[in-house]
Amino acid sequence: MKNKWCYWILPVTMLALGGCSDSLKVKSPTVDLTLSQQGEITKMRFGKKKVAREVTGDFAIARTTESGKVSVEALKEGGYEFVREVKCDSLERGARVVERYFPHGEGIRMEIEITATGGDWGSELVSMFRYPVERDSVLFWTAWGNPQLDSASATPAARAYFDQLKQSTAREAITPDPRYEWLDPLVGMPFSNVRYSFGAPYVRPDSKKMGWFIPYQSDIFAIPMVTVLVPEKDAALSIALSPDDVINDLDLYVSAEGELRFERLFNRLRADRPLKLTLDLVGHEADWRSAMAWVSERDRKYFEPINPDVHKLGGTCAYAREFYDYDIDSLNEMAFTTNWQASFDFPYMGMFIPPVAYDEEWIDLSGQPTSAKRMNEYAGRMKQDGFHVMSYFNITEFGNHLVYPRPAQTIQDEAQMWRNANDMVYHRFASAVVSKAERNMAPGEQQDPIGVPYWSWIRCFCVDPGDPTYQAHLIEQAKRHIEYLTNASGICIDRLDWTQLYNEKADDGVSWYAGAPARFLNSSWKETMSKIGPIFHEAGKSILVNNLTKRIDQLEQADGIFCEFGNSGPALNTTGFMTVEKPAMGWIESSQQVRSSGMDYFLQRYLYMGVFPMAPFPGNDHSIQPDDPGVVTLFMDYGKLFNRMKERRWVLEPHAVSVDDGAAKANIFDTPQGYVIPIVYGNQPQVRVRVPEWVAPNGKGVCQVVYPGKDPVEMQYSRMGQQLVFDVPLERECAMIIGIE
Repeated sequence: MKNKWCYWILPVTMLALGGCSDSLKVKSPTVDLTLSQQGEITKMRFGKKKVAREVTGDFAIARTTESGKVSVEALKEGGYEFVREVKCDSLERGARVVERYFPHGEGIRMEIEITATGGDWGSELVSMFRYPVERDSVLFWTAWGNPQLDSASATPAARAYFDQLKQSTAREAITPDPRYEWLDPLVGMPFSNVRYSFGAPYVRPDSKKMGWFIPYQSDIFAIPMVTVLVPEKDAALSIALSPDDVINDLDLYVSAEGELRFERLFNRLRADRPLKLTLDLVGHEADWRSAMAWVSERDRKYFEPINPDVHKLGGTCAYAREFYDYDIDSLNEMAFTTNWQASFDFPYMGMFIPPVAYDEEWIDLSGQPTSAKRMNEYAGRMKQDGFHVMSYFNITEFGNHLVYPRPAQTIQDEAQMWRNANDMVYHRFASAVVSKAERNMAPGEQQDPIGVPYWSWIRCFCVDPGDPTYQAHLIEQAKRHIEYLTNASGICIDRLDWTQLYNEKADDGVSWYAGAPARFLNSSWKETMSKIGPIFHEAGKSILVNNLTKRIDQLEQADGIFCEFGNSGPALNTTGFMTVEKPAMGWIESSQQVRSSGMDYFLQRYLYMGVFPMAPFPGNDHSIQPDDPGVVTLFMDYGKLFNRMKERRWVLEPHAVSVDDGAAKANIFDTPQGYVIPIVYGNQPQVRVRVPEWVAPNGKGVCQVVYPGKDPVEMQYSRMGQQLVFDVPLERECAMIIGIE
């Protein structure tokens, strides 16, 4: 009998480490598996050359033991199905678990179905793998905030590797805020004891701190996958969960011994229908690009924008309210394209366009009169000048200056109730308010029948967009945007950090939180966006999101990202990974931040990650102003490079670009004008850059190079074997190769 008690603590070495006479084989073009009769992975062959290793793996429901015998049956498609019964004695509950391994595309798919017995219950679901790290010089990679290393468990060689990685971005006399530390994410890391959380750390049921998550943390990952890289064999194994699955909270654990463990949290196991999970194994070259290429192709609906015109929004950007006193030529020189309108023109959060006539005025959040007509005319003026306006939207917050507990109702007329946010939230949307559980309330905290709310900016409440009444309101708001704001290019949705909460007053059918059913606000987000998204897309509009919770599964209806904390290294990196096919824009707080973070070096990381920074735009709200001539000049200089990055898409072919001796960092993007290769953080006056010959198979040996503040200059390159080689002089430790012919 296989004991599955507390698998999140026990190492995977408890699994069988070798094959046996009755072992089972499953084969695919890039991965072959050997399975035991118990359904455990005992060996793998992976990569183009089918590197053989004793990679072991298994699936478990935490705190359960098997009861009875495991049955196994061959599948027609070439795999096997294993059926087992497990029980959790402490809960007097159990489950029937069906595991299937079969060839799927280039790799092997593992499908799991879990049906509860003895009533509904919840537990952690654990997928575990162990690579024999003592065999090879191996690395691992995921779409992380920053690479991490645990010094206590790492080898001396691993610590030296990490120190060198940190040193590659270090510069003298630069003292950035540690919240904004940036490390190169386009590298693998040695194995050590580290943990990454999917999108954001999960909120413990007994936590006193909820909401207001800011993605400063390195220990997050944006795509539910991990890759083992074996550089000496040019082989790699990627393990990827499907964002189509129900993924509530998820942690990835990595150990110094080679363990890789996904833990799915707060899952509801039901007796009336199975919970279905998917995991893919695929082999490829020892390059993170191959892993990203594979997962972005498998999950295209999350990576590819629904509205292809959204790429026109990509450029430096602003978060400013209605503002006309700007210089068009200067903005164009800074590669400016888009203003996410800080539209304090709404009367309160959640009521972005009131139910009034197009030209009827209301009092906005700042106490000034405005109207839909005025909002649309502003967007029209920006459009005429060649820029785009994205209107403010939010689906997880409601009201402003709300009173708690509930005050007396002031407006009885349903048609006019919108004029008072307190009346609306207490008498129309009370069921949408996300409230604290009693265990999380402060002593003596006063309660209203809606429960104790979570407060946010301008004293609004966190609300659940999955609530049917509030969801209907949001759909109405979306339709009003389309009807009235014809000149806007779409909306940008704020504050996805609230999606990490669980609404314990509701039930989404798949969550089990604090020992009972609940509704995960991430599920509410997906359901609501499946209804709001088509309204905008069918009208030719785009949707950007300020996704403070960095999860790829939130982006099916999002055409791009405008990240409020893109100036943070972890947020910048995860934003880049999620937008390999979409435009991405990142926040900058102030001119002082640009200076303290290194001026040139600060903007170079945006180039490297394919993210457009905010420009010093007049009227920016709590963000960079044109108040420092030196910083304004810096943006003018780098506009030469960011203009060449417009409509970029990441190149994800294996080994697509390299720099000899690690003398600089380089990335490669495809644009309508051809490939662009930003070279940043150089440590020598001249560096040698290599790309495969497919970049210019019939190349004439000529390209151009752009430097900050300078027009392009012509340069020769050479061909060596199957590579194109560029010897590039650097200026300000930077260059960009363009126009390869």
